Amino acid sequence: MRVLGIDPGSAHVGVAVLEFDDRGAPTWVDAEEVKPDVATMPWVGEQVIVYQADLVAVETPVPRAAFALRQLIETARVAERMLCGADNAGVERMEFTSYEWRKRLTGASNAKDAVIKFALEAHMAVPRSNSHKRDAAGVAVIAGWERFFGRMAA
Repeated sequence: MRVLGIDPGSAHVGVAVLEFDDRGAPTWVDAEEVKPDVATMPWVGEQVIVYQADLVAVETPVPRAAFALRQLIETARVAERMLCGADNAGVERMEFTSYEWRKRLTGASNAKDAVIKFALEAHMAVPRSNSHKRDAAGVAVIAGWERFFGRMAA
């Protein structure tokens, strides 16, 4: 099974593709970072086809600070395009807030990038990447595990 993980943002969109074996163990296939205007509904459908994804996992934004409202709205728009694109492509989709997938992956809902990288490396080889790609991989890991094993608590 292949999972396309997406970390939407107002400036950068992280994308990671993970392959899960029959036991539910992930392998890093590919990752990239694109601009939000590239991440359209048709683009998601193309990625599903290119990577033969069975599932699209999207991080959904959580309000944090009033001064970041404009970025939150843009991130929510990108996330919605990704979810609608998955629907149009006819693949299953899952959505998790950053708090949900970070808590399940690391045990801490506010885990920083170094902790996320360490947690990912405990389950698979992680090539050189940035925080956006690793966040996309994190949401993909949790979606894959949920698909294989049901809801996993931290």
